[in-house]
Amino acid sequence: MVKKEKNRPVILIVDSKPENIKVLRVFLTHDYKLVEAITGEEALDVAKSTKPDLILLSAEITGMGSFQLCSLFQKEPITHETPIIFLTSPLNPEQIVKGLELGAVDYVTQPFEPLELLARVSTHLSLKQKKDQIKKQNLEQKELLQVLCHDLLSLLNCAQINGQLATEDPEDTPIYLNQILQSTNQGLEMIKLVRNLYSLEASELELSPINLKASLELAVELLNAPITAKEITVEINMARDLSVLAEEVSLVNSVLGNLLTNGIKFSKPGGRVEISAQKTQEWVVITVKDQGIGMPPEIKNNLFDITQSTSRLGTAGEKGTGFGMQLMRKFIHAYGGSIKVESKTEVDSPADHGSQFIIQLKAH
Repeated sequence: MVKKEKNRPVILIVDSKPENIKVLRVFLTHDYKLVEAITGEEALDVAKSTKPDLILLSAEITGMGSFQLCSLFQKEPITHETPIIFLTSPLNPEQIVKGLELGAVDYVTQPFEPLELLARVSTHLSLKQKKDQIKKQNLEQKELLQVLCHDLLSLLNCAQINGQLATEDPEDTPIYLNQILQSTNQGLEMIKLVRNLYSLEASELELSPINLKASLELAVELLNAPITAKEITVEINMARDLSVLAEEVSLVNSVLGNLLTNGIKFSKPGGRVEISAQKTQEWVVITVKDQGIGMPPEIKNNLFDITQSTSRLGTAGEKGTGFGMQLMRKFIHAYGGSIKVESKTEVDSPADHGSQFIIQLKAH
C-alpha cells in the first residue's frame, strides 16, 4: 500500500448510504485515514478542512448531484488536483462516461471487488505522489535557476563597476583587477554549486565548518564597489574564531552577500550597516542591522515567499530581481538554520528606521 512518511494518506468517502461507507471502512481503514460525507455540501466543507489525497465519490448522493460536486471539486484550489474515483452501478455506463468527462480519474462498480478497489486506490495514490514529486522538483529547479541568475547578476555588476573604476583610475588598476578576478572566481564557483544541486546525484549541500568572520570579510570585499560608491560604513563585531556549519560559496554569496547587498541598497549615502554575531550554546546568532528606509508590511510579509517578487528600487535607483531574500532563506534552511526580520519604515519611524535580520546557524 502507498503510505506517506509520517501520515497515512487521507481518503474522503462521499456516499449517502451508510451501509456503503461501512463496507468501505472495512477494507480501507487499516492503510488509510478516512473522512466521510453524506451530502455534496458536507463533502466540500470536509475537503477544505482535511485536504484529502483521494476522493471516492458515489454517483448517487442526496442534495447536490455527484456530477455537480465533481465539477466543484475540480474548481476548488484544494481539490482541483485530487484524484476522484467514481463509485457507480455496472448497469449505468452513462454515469461512468459522465464522471470521467468531468475529471474523475477512474471508477469502481458497486458492489465492488475488494482487491480491485484496493488496487485502484493504491495506483491513483501512487500516481498522485509521483505528480507531486515532479511538481516539487520543478519548483526546486526554478529556485536553483533563480539562485544562479540573482547571484551571478550581483557578481557581474561588481565586476562591471570595478572595470569602469579601473579605466577612470589607472593607478589603482591592480586593485580593481583583483576585485574583478575575485568576482569572476566566485561566479564560477556559484555555477558549480548550482550544477551540483541541480543534479539528481547531489540533492543536498555538503556542509562543513566555515569561519564566519573570514567569509563576511570576503563578502564585504566583493561588494567593495557599491559600498565605496555610496560611502557606506560596514561595521563588523564578532570573534575571529567563530565558525558555523554551512557551505562556503552559498554562505558568502547567497547569504552574507544578499544581506549586505540589501543593507547597502536601502541605505542612504553615508549610511551604516552593522553586523554582529554571538555564540549561544549550539548556535551562532548573527544580526545584520541597517539604518535604511525600512520595509512596508506588504514587502516584509512576502519577503521570503519564493512565489512573490519583492523587487523595488534602492535609494540610489539600484535594481534587483526581488528573489534575493527568498533564496537566502532557502540556503539558511539547508544549513539547518533559521531567519527572521524586523523593520521600521522611515515614514512610520523617522528617528529609528531600518531593517534588522537575525540569522541562527549551527555553531561548530
